[in-house]
Amino acid sequence: MGAVGVHHADKEILDRLFTMFDQTGDDVVDHREFLCGVSPLIPGTVQEKLEFAFMVFDVSGAGIMRPHEMLFVLKSEFPCRCTSRL
Repeated sequence: MGAVGVHHADKEILDRLFTMFDQTGDDVVDHREFLCGVSPLIPGTVQEKLEFAFMVFDVSGAGIMRPHEMLFVLKSEFPCRCTSRL
């Protein structure tokens, strides 16, 4: 965890945040739970929060959503309805 700037002292608060974000109790924080959980913690307008959400899923940092990134978001949102044919 130190490689990404997270230290052992942060573990307790990160565990608590994970528990708070995991609204379904399935030990997985999906993108909706993450965005709903982090939204109140991010200052700014709705537009700025949407831009943050976009940056979360723009994995390549290109400023655009590539097909594989969009597929990831859609599969997270609608896991039974998406296929990999996109």
